[in-house]
Amino acid sequence: MHSPVSEVFMSETPDTNTAAGIRGTVPTLPEQVAAYEAGSKVYDQIIEIHGNIVGVANVYLVVTGVLWGAVATNAMQVPTTAATAILAFHLLGSIAVLQSLAASLNAISLRHAFLPRFGEKCYPEIEAIGKLSFEQVYGSRDSFKAKFAGWGHQRLLWYLIPGAGFFGSAFFIVWLST
Repeated sequence: MHSPVSEVFMSETPDTNTAAGIRGTVPTLPEQVAAYEAGSKVYDQIIEIHGNIVGVANVYLVVTGVLWGAVATNAMQVPTTAATAILAFHLLGSIAVLQSLAASLNAISLRHAFLPRFGEKCYPEIEAIGKLSFEQVYGSRDSFKAKFAGWGHQRLLWYLIPGAGFFGSAFFIVWLST
């Protein structure tokens, strides 16, 4: 399929108007707008993936809380062997949740790595406006405000949730065996 965006990527003529000597021709404004629309769909994917991460984490937290509450209070009077088996199953589930979250976080990282390069190549004028806007709101990319608001980059938080669940269930297994 032939498109203005593919022409920009396939061109080998140097462009002196884009930063860092990126190769290609400067697309016209209509071409940039079309490419920007494609880039905004990638941002929509990031938001959707992030929403899925939050949903998985919330379900995991609810299940973990109910499970631990039942085991800690012995409210359901589940036999020790059954409670241990359920906690062992939760340990395995914690690993599966961690793998799922890691895959989703990697998908977000790939899109975050792709978008600036895509923007510089396919819609340099719009990308320049975005960078100026970012600097007005956050300052530099290295500022505390920029790093704190770096949505999609909270890996430690997302890894701690199933990690804490894993070790908490391991603690309860040991506690039940004593």
